[in-house]
Amino acid sequence: MEADRTAEREFAQVRNLIVAIRNIRSQYTVAPRQQVSAVILGATVEAHATMIQSLAGISQLSFEAQTPQGEYASAVVGDVQVFVSLEGLIDKEAEQAKLTKAQQETQVYIKNLEAKLANVEFTSKAPEAVVATMRQNLEEARHKLSILSLP
Repeated sequence: MEADRTAEREFAQVRNLIVAIRNIRSQYTVAPRQQVSAVILGATVEAHATMIQSLAGISQLSFEAQTPQGEYASAVVGDVQVFVSLEGLIDKEAEQAKLTKAQQETQVYIKNLEAKLANVEFTSKAPEAVVATMRQNLEEARHKLSILSLP
C-alpha cells in the first residue's frame, strides 16, 4: 500500500510538471509543435523524463541542481521548479509591452479600490463582507503589482 501511495504522489508530480510546462507554453504563445528545452530543479522524476518530454513538447530535458542562466520562464510545482527556455521564441518588446500594460492596469485597479475604501460613506453603508472582500482584493492586487514589478 505504501508503494501505491508513493507511486500516486510521483505520478501527480509528473502530471503537475507537464501541466506547468504547458501553461508556460500557452502563456508565452509557443506553438504546440514548437520544441523547447526545459530544466527541472529539485525533482526525483528522472525515470519519467521521456513521458514528460513527449507530453509537454520538450526536445531537451535536464535535471539540474542550480537555476539555469538565460531566457527562461519558470513555474513552481510543490517543492520543484521547472524552467522552460524561451530563447528565440518570444518577442521581448511585445512581452515588455504586455508587462507594462498589466502593471498600469493593476495600478489603476489599486487606486480605485483605495478610493472606495477611503470613502467613509461607502464603507459605513456597504455590507461588511463586501468591504472585507475589497480589502482582500486590494492586498492581492498589491501583491500582484509587486510581482509584476520584479526586474
